[in-house]
Amino acid sequence: MPIGEAIATASATALVQRFAPSLLENLSRRLDRKSAHVKAKIGQNFSAHLARSLQRSRHVKTILSKDKPVTLKSIYVPLTLTSDNKRFKDVEMDPTLKHGRRIVIEGTGGAGKTFLMKHLLALSCTNEKGIVPLYFELRSLNLDTFDTLLAALHFDLTKSGSDDDQALLEALLKEGGLCIFLDGFDEIRTSLMEKAIKEIAEFTRNFPLTSILVSTRPGTGLNDLADFEIYRVNPLTKKQVLSLINKTKFDKESKDKIKDAIVKGLYEKHQTMMSLPILVAMMLLTFRS
Repeated sequence: MPIGEAIATASATALVQRFAPSLLENLSRRLDRKSAHVKAKIGQNFSAHLARSLQRSRHVKTILSKDKPVTLKSIYVPLTLTSDNKRFKDVEMDPTLKHGRRIVIEGTGGAGKTFLMKHLLALSCTNEKGIVPLYFELRSLNLDTFDTLLAALHFDLTKSGSDDDQALLEALLKEGGLCIFLDGFDEIRTSLMEKAIKEIAEFTRNFPLTSILVSTRPGTGLNDLADFEIYRVNPLTKKQVLSLINKTKFDKESKDKIKDAIVKGLYEKHQTMMSLPILVAMMLLTFRS
C-alpha cells in the first residue's frame, strides 16, 4: 500500500474509532442493534470512502505542477471569507464546529474553493467530537439517476442499494453523526441545478442535525436557500500573495524577482490580477517569460 494511502486509511480508521459513545448509544436504540455491531457497520461503510477522500485531498495538482502532484499542506495559504460584511478565517468554516451548520462557500473560478474544502476535510478529521465527514464531488454524483440526494449519496458511499446500509446512513444523518461536504455545485449540469437545489433544501429539512458545506461559483441560485449562510472568498491580500509565491514549487530566481516587484508596488498596480491564486500562478509563468 502506498504511503499516502496508508496514512489516509489510518486517519479514517482512527476517526471512526473516536465515534462519540453517546451517538453510538442513540444509533443502537434507533436501529435496535448492539453498539459494537453499529460501530463495525460505520467502519465498514464509511472508512473506505473517507480514506479515498483524504488521499485525494492530501495531494493536488496546480498549473505550476501539472506533471507531479504536491501536498496540499505544503502550498495551501489560509484564506479569509466575508459574510454580512464581517470577515472570517477559513478554519471557522469547519462544519464540525456545531451540529446543523448550513454553509455555502462562494467564489469565482480559481479562488481556491476546492483547496479550501479539502483543507477543511483534513481539519475536520482531527476533531474530537467523533463526527465523520463525508466528501462528495457533485459533478460525480448521479443526480439524474436517483430521485433524491440521499439516494445518490448512499450509492456513492456503498455502491449498493442495501436497505440495511441506507437505514444506517439515515440514522447517522438524523443523529448528527455525519457532516456532508458537497464540492463544486457549479459543475453540475445546468439542467440539474434546480432539482439539486430542491434536493439540498429537502435534505436539510429531513436531517436538521447534519451539517452541510457546499462550494459554488456565484449565480447558481444557492443564495436563495433560506437556511444557508453565504460566505464569499475574499481576494488575496499582498501578504497572502507573497506567502503563496513562497510556497509555490517554482524556480527561486523567478520567485525572488516577482516578490521584489510586489514589495515595490506591483501588487498595488495590478491588484485585480493578483486577487486569485490561479492568477498569481499565471502571473508567475508570465513574469518568468
